[in-house]
Amino acid sequence: MQYSYTNTTVARCANVIDAIGRFFLRGKTLLINRNASIKILIIKLDQLGDCFLSTPIFEHLKNVFPNANIDVVCQESSAAVFENNPFVEEIIKFNYPRMYRGKTPAKMKDLFALIRIIRRKKYDLTIDLRGEPFAALLGFLSGAANRIGFEKEEVGGFLYTIPLQYDRSVHESKRYEKIISSLGGSVTEWQPRIYLTDVEKENGKKLIQKEGGSEYIVIHPGAGLSYKIWPKEYFAKIIRRTLDEYAGNIILLGSKEEKEIGDYIANSVHDGRIKNLIGQLSLRGSYFIISQAKTFLGNDSALAHFAGALDIPTLDLMNSVVDEKRWRPLGKNSVVILGREKNHHCTYGRCPYPCPNMQAISTEEVYEKLKSMFGSSG
Repeated sequence: MQYSYTNTTVARCANVIDAIGRFFLRGKTLLINRNASIKILIIKLDQLGDCFLSTPIFEHLKNVFPNANIDVVCQESSAAVFENNPFVEEIIKFNYPRMYRGKTPAKMKDLFALIRIIRRKKYDLTIDLRGEPFAALLGFLSGAANRIGFEKEEVGGFLYTIPLQYDRSVHESKRYEKIISSLGGSVTEWQPRIYLTDVEKENGKKLIQKEGGSEYIVIHPGAGLSYKIWPKEYFAKIIRRTLDEYAGNIILLGSKEEKEIGDYIANSVHDGRIKNLIGQLSLRGSYFIISQAKTFLGNDSALAHFAGALDIPTLDLMNSVVDEKRWRPLGKNSVVILGREKNHHCTYGRCPYPCPNMQAISTEEVYEKLKSMFGSSG
């Protein structure tokens, strides 16, 4: 298994550091009674979509250790996917600067406070779901005798007592399944979900009624990163064609940062059946709206993962620079259209909007696939 670093010098240095570390900190066999009352800390400092995909791990851990208390440390922006989960005891928020996209990343004092919290809790087992240096170090500093993580993702694998390796040619959910199997559990299906409260469900139903009916298509025209966004003009064109043949409404969803895109589309199409709710709903509110939709169309994002996992007919527009095998939405009704411009070398976050790869996805291809979905879904 090779490191994920593309720079060979960095990868070699990581290998040397891990080799030296393993010499002094050798792995141990997990020695925990499955029926014991233990404390487990999940470390998941990733973005929303990644965190959502990991949600089944808590229930599977409970099946392995029925008397365990399970906490999670995550970013403030990702905490919503873990809220109200009956298998999560406590959510500890930490805006890890490397991953955080907001305006208030954690400071040094926040790091020291986090370390004090996790040391005071005396965890028996920590699980780094990513294989990331800071998460590996955090598990080590927690004082937990058992620490699971993925070595040779990045440097720091020597800090795990139970190092695992991950096959990057399969879906990311297989990473989490491997953790469960390493603990003696088994997984028959991986079904990410958000646990909504009765109040959230009732509020969602009222909103759907207020917006004019129960049948609608959800469209998410934004994404967390600009190179993942299909041009807003293309979305407007697709919506015009769809409204000519579809009798229901179209609901636009997204974050406050995506409001400009939603306003452009709504003003361009200018049809009362477009319900522009971008920036108006919480993440959990958006999850409910998606759960009741006839079809979903959107860019590669957390909302697309929501729709796929809910088995809503889902059309996900994805930049070919993203590994489809690892990151496509789960669910039997998910379809991915990859954007690839043969003369363009995408530079990820440095690629200006609109990325030529995304521009290469034709509106005709998207419309034909979308039409087959809203025309056949029941």
